[in-house]
Order: sequence, then C-alpha cells, then structure tokens
Amino acid sequence: MPIEIRELIIKTTIEDGTQNNKTEEPLNFAAFKERIIEECIERTMELIERKEER
Repeated sequence: MPIEIRELIIKTTIEDGTQNNKTEEPLNFAAFKERIIEECIERTMELIERKEER
C-alpha cells in the first residue's frame, strides 16, 4: 500500500559569518572539492567494474 505524505516540515538554522569561532579550522574548499571528485571517480569505477563482471 503506498504512503502519501500530505505535509512536510523542514526546519533549519542559518548562521551569519560574523561569529569568530577560533576552534574551527578554516574550510579549504579546493581540497574539499578535490576529495569529492576523487570519491566520485572511485565509486564510478567500482560500478563500471561490477557491470563488467556480469
């Protein structure tokens, strides 16, 4: 039996960048982007290898 969702509530908290938390290390977006790309390539290669095994 299908389930119908009639109401969806999404709550979030948005913080502005004016707070200085020195305990957090600064974001290195280039390294983060590179890691995401590497993981995407790795997972894609795994999928290709699984398809070739069939």
